[in-house]
Amino acid sequence: MQHLQGNSAFAATACTDCAKGKYNGVSTGVPACISCIGGKYSDITKSTSCVTCGMGTYSNKGAAATACIECAAGKYNGQAGAESACKLCPKGRHNAKTKQTSPNECIACSPGTYNEVTGLAKCKVCPTVTPDSNKGASGDAASSCFKLKTNCKPGTFTEVENTCADCAQGRYQDKQGETSCSRCAAGKTQTQTGQKSCQLCQPGQSSAAVGHATACEACAKGSYNPITGQTKCTSCPAKSSTPTCEDSAGASWYQFNKGSCGTNAVRSSCSATCGVCVPHRGWRHRVQ
Repeated sequence: MQHLQGNSAFAATACTDCAKGKYNGVSTGVPACISCIGGKYSDITKSTSCVTCGMGTYSNKGAAATACIECAAGKYNGQAGAESACKLCPKGRHNAKTKQTSPNECIACSPGTYNEVTGLAKCKVCPTVTPDSNKGASGDAASSCFKLKTNCKPGTFTEVENTCADCAQGRYQDKQGETSCSRCAAGKTQTQTGQKSCQLCQPGQSSAAVGHATACEACAKGSYNPITGQTKCTSCPAKSSTPTCEDSAGASWYQFNKGSCGTNAVRSSCSATCGVCVPHRGWRHRVQ
């Protein structure tokens, strides 16, 4: 009797279909079907071959698998045909999804969370802030929390365990013992480090940016700003302009009722002409 592929001989008189997880790829009589090896499976009967498990899955060696096992959350496998369990995400990282294929899919714990063991689906939250408790991750991919240094003065923040750091330019902190600094609002700036407040842009200036770290921008010619803390300047009405009293000779100019003149004059109001500018030596000059 000739035995077909996918069958095995039984008592030399009948053929038996190969069960799921097994196969027979030859056409001559064999006493039994062969179990799928690790990393492969067969989910049908009378199979002539086994299917390779894809990345993100595996099957155990010698298991005669009828299906591949998906990598659980917190694990991954980047190899097709794997015959061993999936790899674990390292400490300080996590992965909430199943069937992941790369270590890059293990995400670093965010600030205020940590993970001290491998293979977790979710990072743990650091304990509530008290003078003797832990707060904040000790860095990217944190595997522990650090003790909050509660006496960091305003203008500074807790950067690492028992260390205070100055707020950067464009940022401030008005409270004690905080773990971060806030950005200056639009209309304000802070050009120095370690500050507990931001400075308002002065009349004739503006700043639309949040976290501005340089001096506020002067209003352009043809625009003005009469008050502090503004995010933009206002265009002058028709037939008027803002003064530009040139100081090409390097003299120190003064404009009556307007304040300082010069190419960097503060433009806090509009006028029909520049007005009269007088150098310290007492003679006059008008720029139309």
